[in-house]
Amino acid sequence: MGLLAALLIGTLMVCPWCVYAYSLDPAAAAYWLDLFMPRDWTDMTQLGRQAGHRAGYTLAVMLPWTIWLLAAVMQPFSTSSAGTRLRLLLGWLWFLAAVLLVILSPWSERISDQILALPAAAVLVGQLFSQYAELASEGRYARLWRWLRWPQLALLLVMSVVLPVALMAQPELVVEGWLPRVIAAAPPWYAVAAAIAVLLAIWGISAQLAMRHYPARAVAVWALWTLLLSTALAWPLATGPVARSDIPAEAQAVRARVGHAGLFWVATDDQPEPDPALLLYLGRPIPPVQSDQLPDIAAELRDLYLLTPRRMTPAPPGSEPVRELAAPLDAMLWRLGDR
Repeated sequence: MGLLAALLIGTLMVCPWCVYAYSLDPAAAAYWLDLFMPRDWTDMTQLGRQAGHRAGYTLAVMLPWTIWLLAAVMQPFSTSSAGTRLRLLLGWLWFLAAVLLVILSPWSERISDQILALPAAAVLVGQLFSQYAELASEGRYARLWRWLRWPQLALLLVMSVVLPVALMAQPELVVEGWLPRVIAAAPPWYAVAAAIAVLLAIWGISAQLAMRHYPARAVAVWALWTLLLSTALAWPLATGPVARSDIPAEAQAVRARVGHAGLFWVATDDQPEPDPALLLYLGRPIPPVQSDQLPDIAAELRDLYLLTPRRMTPAPPGSEPVRELAAPLDAMLWRLGDR
């Protein structure tokens, strides 16, 4: 009943907002319907490829719980779930809705959209282990628990050693073609050795619990293992090259070059406005203008700079290139007139 109560409470929290939005704009209901139940299902081949990629991302993000997510999808229909199917189906239906609305929906374009499916997946896995714990208290052990605890232990054992070592060996992995580039700061060897020792110790405890059929205690230790591994990986990733952005340095270079002169963004159909991150670090507005407005603006301002998308052709008339802004900005800085 806990999940059902949470569902009702969540619905009651959302309803006032929906009623208020509908009172301001009656067309909001049609927009919501198109958003959650899109009508553009024509290109099923493209949609199938996208769904495959999104499902792969979701399963990868769920590591090391991926195999249990697959088991949780089947658990409500197993013979060991007799008498508890309704409770299990609440989480199962939530996950099914997340799959339909996010993974299989044509409007979902960003990888970050898949995060919406993770809470439902986590509840589904949690329900699975709650069921395993109840069965174990009665001396019964689900078939999937008996089978999947071994690949789970093998996966954790491999990850306990491979991931810390891979962090330290990133340059070699790049040379061998396993990585496109270095993505995290390399930790010292003693930190890697300590991480492996701690992770293996926790793995040993979980292995004893799993072999003795204590699913609730085993999953608690696995959760501790996941927390420690995530913490150990967070610092190298947060301080590595991937986490460093070139946008602040590019904004500083533009600010130093332009000074107090006029600065405008030449709008295109693909990029009608500049990147919001550039505006944030630049600390000044960049008004968007159309190409046909440039002669009038140039007649009013003696010193004038333009930002355009890098792929924009032809170049603004009477301009000379000043700087090419690095990705992810992908823009060009031009100068019109004399300083």
